[in-house]
Amino acid sequence: MLSDSSLRVRLTAIESLAKIRDEAAIPYLIKALDDPDPQIRERITEALGIIYSSMPEVSQPQNVLVFVKTLLSAYLELELLYTLAFVV
Repeated sequence: MLSDSSLRVRLTAIESLAKIRDEAAIPYLIKALDDPDPQIRERITEALGIIYSSMPEVSQPQNVLVFVKTLLSAYLELELLYTLAFVV
């Protein structure tokens, strides 16, 4: 569902995975970060933050902050790559 051609289906899948907070979804969400739609990538980042923050071993505020910074960095790098890919 994360690779469905419909934006609505992908958004619904991401929202569902965030709601169930299952760690098993993390690799699939990370793989889907290469989606060409910036709205999808933003929602994936949010979903990963929700799932990650619900994990007991990383629920300490300092660990969540490190994770969010890492996700933001990855998101910005992907944005730059997409920008460069369409400019060249």
